[in-house]
Amino acid sequence: IGRSVQEQGQMDDEIRLFLDARYISASEASWRIFHYRLHNEKPDIMQLHVHLPGKHRVIFRDDEPLEDIINRSNTEKTTLTAWFEANAMYPEARRLAYTDFPTQWVYDKRTKKWKPRQKGAQLRYLFATLLIFCNPTRPEILWENHISALSDDIFFQVRHKTGDMTLELMDADIHNRALHHLQTILNRHGRQQQYDVEELTKLIENDLPRLNMDQRAVYINVIAAVEAEIPSVRLMGYIALAVASSGIAALLLPGGRTAHSRFKIPFDPQEGSTCSVSHGSDLALLLQQA
Repeated sequence: IGRSVQEQGQMDDEIRLFLDARYISASEASWRIFHYRLHNEKPDIMQLHVHLPGKHRVIFRDDEPLEDIINRSNTEKTTLTAWFEANAMYPEARRLAYTDFPTQWVYDKRTKKWKPRQKGAQLRYLFATLLIFCNPTRPEILWENHISALSDDIFFQVRHKTGDMTLELMDADIHNRALHHLQTILNRHGRQQQYDVEELTKLIENDLPRLNMDQRAVYINVIAAVEAEIPSVRLMGYIALAVASSGIAALLLPGGRTAHSRFKIPFDPQEGSTCSVSHGSDLALLLQQA
């Protein structure tokens, strides 16, 4: 007995059959709950608008007045019209074709303008090189004057890592992330091991005569046995990790940290608890060198 086309379409609804038979495992469910990236494009692809004059797309709401739509459409900018403006303003922009423009320029969707692509990570590496080898007198002023260029890639990196292209960050958060990356670069080059030898020498020379007999005996025994007195150990070129059980006590030590913070000790240790020091991290390398 033959079936009608309508009955056959209702019985062979492939979309419904797919949804009914679909199975989502626990790992896939958790991946989607945390909104991780489901796919990736490499290299990144950007859609460039191509249209005739006055024929660009205008998006509006159903309840928006027609007059407002018409007025906004006259001033609406696209990647193409913004490219013409960039060519009129920047002579260096004229060396690139429209399709090659995103390789050296970034389109800001908020301002509807193209701006030269900056490489904040490379600038931070350059800034770290200046700190390590050139010793600028006021590095904080140099950092503040160029903070925008030094952190211009942070916003894109955070969006790319989280997979949330609508994520918004405060300027202070962007600057702090750039500063944290700079600290990571300095740590990799051993910046944390550099101490003022003259200052440490003066500190020992000034404090050692103030010790009484018992204190001097303890000082000599400690230095001879475990080399744990911080200025002396660092003066000899070694790494001394100053730790204390409380935050107040840690403040009294030069470069002091609490033991829980330095060694990632759990606050409520159990029988199977371990210190959460990631393999290959900066802290792990520091502990190995110490």
